[in-house]
Amino acid sequence: CESEIVSYKNKSTTELINLLIANIKTINVGAKSLDQSLEKGMSENGLKFKILEIAEKSTKEKLFEFNYTDINPGSIKFEASGKNVNVLFGTKFNEKIFQYYEDGQIKNYQNTISISAESIENARTITSLIKAMVEKK
Repeated sequence: CESEIVSYKNKSTTELINLLIANIKTINVGAKSLDQSLEKGMSENGLKFKILEIAEKSTKEKLFEFNYTDINPGSIKFEASGKNVNVLFGTKFNEKIFQYYEDGQIKNYQNTISISAESIENARTITSLIKAMVEKK
C-alpha cells in the first residue's frame, strides 16, 4: 500500500502546507480523542503541530515547533498497528531539534514526530505531502 504515490510536483510550498493542514484531523483512538492541528509558525519554514489528548478523566496538550527543512526525507513513513495508523518523521542526522511543550511547559527537544491518521489513505496523503514539501525546499 506504500507504493502508490500521488504527485504534488506542480504545487508551491504554501499550497502543500495548506493541503497538509487540511489533511490532519481529529482522531478517536479507543477511549481517547486526539484533536490534532498544524499551523504555520513564526519563521518562514516554521510549523507548529499541536495534539490535544482528551481522555475520560484528563486532558494533555502536546505542542511541537519545528522547521520543515530539518526533516529527513528518508525518515518519512507511515505504519499501521491494529486500528491505529501513524505518520512518522524525524530530523536530519537524528538531532533533537524539534521544540516540544507539554501542557505549556517546555520539555526536552525531540527528534521524531508522530501524526495519527484516520485511515491508510489519509496516512498516504500526509506522507506524500510532507515528502513533497521537504524535497521542494
